[in-house]
Amino acid sequence: MAAKAPLVLRLCLFLCISLSLLLLSSPQRVTSLSLDADEDDHYYHYDGDEDDDNYYHDDDDDVFSGRPARRIYDGDDDENYYRNDEDDFSSRPARRLYDGGAVMPEKYNVLNGNSSNSSSGSAFCRLLSLQILDLSNNKLTGKLPDCWWNLQSLQFMDLSHNRFSGEIPAVKTSYNCSLESVHLAGNGFTGVFPSALKGCKTLVTLDIGNNNFFGGIPPWIGKGLSSLKILSLRSNNFTGEIPSELSHLSQLQLLDMTNNSLTGSIPTSFGNLTSMKNPKIVSSAGSLDGSTYQDRIDIIWKGQEIIFQKTLQLMTGIDLSGNSLSECIPDELTNLQGLRFLNLSRNNLSCGIPENIGSLKNLESLDLSSNEISGAIPPSLAGISTLSTLNLSYNHLSGKIPTGNQLQTFTDPSIYSHNSGLCGPPLNISCTNASVASDERDCRTCEDQYFYYCVMAGVVFGFWLWFGMLLSIGTWRYAIFSFVDGMQCKVMQKVSSVDKFLSRGNTDHFPEFILKSGNVTYLDLSQNTLFGKIPDTLPEKLPNLRYLNLSINAFSGPIPASLGKLTKLQDLRMAANNLTGGVPEFLGSMPQLRILELGDNQLGGPIPPVLGQLQMLQRLDIKNSGLSSTLPSQLGNLKNLIFFELSLNQLSGGLPPEFAGMRAMRYFGIARNILTGDIPPELFTSWPELISFQVQSNSFTGKIPPELGKAKKLQYLYLFSNNFTGSIPAELGELVELSELDLSVNWLTGSIPKSIGRLSQLTRLALFFNELSGTIPPEIGNMTSLQMLNLNSNQLDGELPPTMTLLRNLNYIDLFGNKLSGIIPSDLGRGVRLIDVSLANNSFTGDISEAFSDHPSLTYLDLSYNRFTGNLPENLWSLPALKFLDLSNNGFSGEISSTTSSNIPLETLYLANNDLRGVFPSVIKQCRSLIALDLGSNMFFGHIPIWIGTSVPLLQVQHFSVVSRRTEPSNNRNQDEYGDRVNIFWKGREQIFQRTVDSVVGIDLSSNSLTEDIPEELTYLQGLLFLNLSRNTLSGSIPGRIGSLKLLEYLDLSSNELSGVIPPSISNLLSLSMLNLSNNRLWGEIPTGSQLQTLVDPSIYGNNLGLCGFPLSIACHASTLDEKNEDHEKFDMSLYYSIGRSYAKVAHIKALFRCKSASK
Repeated sequence: MAAKAPLVLRLCLFLCISLSLLLLSSPQRVTSLSLDADEDDHYYHYDGDEDDDNYYHDDDDDVFSGRPARRIYDGDDDENYYRNDEDDFSSRPARRLYDGGAVMPEKYNVLNGNSSNSSSGSAFCRLLSLQILDLSNNKLTGKLPDCWWNLQSLQFMDLSHNRFSGEIPAVKTSYNCSLESVHLAGNGFTGVFPSALKGCKTLVTLDIGNNNFFGGIPPWIGKGLSSLKILSLRSNNFTGEIPSELSHLSQLQLLDMTNNSLTGSIPTSFGNLTSMKNPKIVSSAGSLDGSTYQDRIDIIWKGQEIIFQKTLQLMTGIDLSGNSLSECIPDELTNLQGLRFLNLSRNNLSCGIPENIGSLKNLESLDLSSNEISGAIPPSLAGISTLSTLNLSYNHLSGKIPTGNQLQTFTDPSIYSHNSGLCGPPLNISCTNASVASDERDCRTCEDQYFYYCVMAGVVFGFWLWFGMLLSIGTWRYAIFSFVDGMQCKVMQKVSSVDKFLSRGNTDHFPEFILKSGNVTYLDLSQNTLFGKIPDTLPEKLPNLRYLNLSINAFSGPIPASLGKLTKLQDLRMAANNLTGGVPEFLGSMPQLRILELGDNQLGGPIPPVLGQLQMLQRLDIKNSGLSSTLPSQLGNLKNLIFFELSLNQLSGGLPPEFAGMRAMRYFGIARNILTGDIPPELFTSWPELISFQVQSNSFTGKIPPELGKAKKLQYLYLFSNNFTGSIPAELGELVELSELDLSVNWLTGSIPKSIGRLSQLTRLALFFNELSGTIPPEIGNMTSLQMLNLNSNQLDGELPPTMTLLRNLNYIDLFGNKLSGIIPSDLGRGVRLIDVSLANNSFTGDISEAFSDHPSLTYLDLSYNRFTGNLPENLWSLPALKFLDLSNNGFSGEISSTTSSNIPLETLYLANNDLRGVFPSVIKQCRSLIALDLGSNMFFGHIPIWIGTSVPLLQVQHFSVVSRRTEPSNNRNQDEYGDRVNIFWKGREQIFQRTVDSVVGIDLSSNSLTEDIPEELTYLQGLLFLNLSRNTLSGSIPGRIGSLKLLEYLDLSSNELSGVIPPSISNLLSLSMLNLSNNRLWGEIPTGSQLQTLVDPSIYGNNLGLCGFPLSIACHASTLDEKNEDHEKFDMSLYYSIGRSYAKVAHIKALFRCKSASK
């Protein structure tokens, strides 16, 4: 029966698909195509419909005509078909509205889907009773009139897919907002989240996606817009964390924040979104005066961008993809049992997939790809019977892929790809436990049979139910047609050539079938592995393209000149390929371009000045492309340019003052070039919207312009690694929105201005590697948002200001390499999440018993090269996160106390050059992760413990004669990374290791008072490169297994009390290039052969009276060796006899003394 089941199933499915195609037999027109490898579903996007009378088609050349238009039910009343024959839109039919009576033009103004390019909108301000304003899909430009927000009867506003720009105007506080639906998507709006919406308590739908809004998402949305059901902020530049207050939106059904720059974690309070827990079918927004004017929204649904309208109230989902969210996926999300789609892909999420993911019983689409998720796939995932789209690729998942139920239908292995630890079907990686796999196969056979029976019964029942409704009930028949319309894309996926192309896992040239697709307007082939040249016939075959994305592939050759024929193209993205041949001149003849991305290629050549003719251009990104020329002054004509990125090239010359003409500029980046000269001060007086200015790693000179203080919206200022001179302008204190300021690695002089204390939003201040002098101003305590303070390598002096204790957000303090003095405040960082502290190379004094006692997050502490005194605080060994501790070159004294901690996380411990004393510290035995240890130049005594080779398995003990200090930080804004730089006595010479410090592995315990034998356990450390135990009082013999240290290059055991013969295994040290065994009591013949033959200096064996053989001039003879052996035995016997006789004399004297005392 199981063998016949697939045939029956195919027949049933064929009947369903055939019936669906009959219902959709109207001609279809392809208008959108996407082949993005990030999504599991690759699709055509159709805009046809069976009900042509109620479907508005836009066949002409207006902007974004590829989007399906809105379906409006009109009740077949042609008299209510409103036409506006006196305006500029008469060439197209207006929207049909049904309101049950006469149409009132003053209430409904529907002019969507036209080609108007007018910027005048003041005429609408007189329509005080206007309720619906739909100007979508036109070419309208300019800013929104302020008076529109005074239309207090306005309930529906759709301005989407035009060319509006500027900020949304603010409104007066008495504004009475009646808006229920606002659509501003697909324009060029800028600024922060519109405050004009703050009073719109009746707002149900808000779509401001695909604009240039920036800044944080305001928390007031959660309570101020309490009626929201749909919130779309996708494809903007929003930053910061997602406010937890959004969980107060109890009616929220759709949340779309994809493709922004959001950080932080997903709020756990999202699990309280009531409407996503228990979704209810409610009427959609926009039902005005009996009309059925319906709302709609664009959603990425199962990898496709689809417009939902009639079934909008049934959709429930969350899309947070394409951000920088981190930490774990909250378990609370599994409370949202009404979710139909969940997309968290392309973030930095970690931990595992929530175990209760299977409780999302209504989920149809789940995408967690391209994160840092680890662990096993929860078995409960197999319990989501509605799941039809799944993508878990590009993570760190491991274990066997769950089987059974709905997961059996997922046969594409790519949905699990790039998870090195996964095994089992549909992957070709078998799991090791064969018995378990056999049991699961048997189980799957039963489940398959049960699945086939259920499908057969469901098909039969569903067919007759469907057919009966079609014949009997008209309203049900209309509902079924609507449902079929929603299932249209899914059916076409099964029969389209796109599915056939992708099912082969094709890695090929530009797909030929796409060139035969006809009227495509949107083409996205990004993030595949396509190669070869871009076809010259592309404009001829697809002349209506408005969006073309070929980024992140392997296309090569020049950019075809034929692309200049794409007269409708607005968005051209070809970044991250292997394109060559320079930036083509013809691009300057495409004035409709808004976005041009050619970065991360091998273009080379100059920047064409003709690019300055692209008046509509908003984004120009040609970074890392080998460009070599000066910056053309003509680019200053790009008055609408918002984003400018030409970093990582070989551009030379100066920064043209004409760039001041880019008055819309917000993000300016020309880092890591070879630009010279001064920064034109007029830039900062002409760019009022500037947010980010990054010119680091060039050769700019002169002073930092004081005019920078005019850029009031500036958030990121990077001027580091240049040749700026002079003082830091006090005007920088006017940049009150500044978040990060980096002026490091320049030649700045003078003091730190007091005005810098006004930067209350600053999170990172980097002024290191300059020539700054004076004290740290006490006003720094006002910078309450500061997280990173980098002032190292300057000439700062004086004490730390007491106000530093007010910096409650401080994580990183780097002040090393200055002339600071005084004591460390006992409450420095108290109650703060300190992570990294470096105060090395200063003149601080006092003890540290209180300053660093309570910092559970502290991982790096460097106090070396100061004048600290006192005992080492016991609580240092109890810090749960401390991995690096350097207290060397101070005046610490006393013994190192033991600890009750069972596992100290320290990896590096430097205590050299202090006055510490006592036996070898037992606390080190608890440092099982210890890699580097320096106890040199103290007063430790006693023997080397035998546990050194077993209890601390990772130990690579290093002895530094100069402080291990960190050098210039990286330019990574997310974390400070430093490179260790250490001075090591390497092969008899003091050398500095920096880039290769991680590969230097060795032990140096020289110049102490260590006694007894060399532990045999030291020979277990087979990764050692050097071993120096010289200048101690070690006795016994050289360990016989010394030859097992195969990588050893340097061995110094000189100036001890070692005796016996040199072990023959020492000749096995093939890497040995430096050896010193002098000044001991060794005897016998020196081993020969292998690497020892190259060590010809006799001084390395000097002052060992019993040694003979090469390279010494003392020949070895058998009689001589026997004689020397006897001499050693006689010496030992005489030594014992002398000791015994001395002991007897002492005992005799003591006895006489006692007798005399008794006689008295």
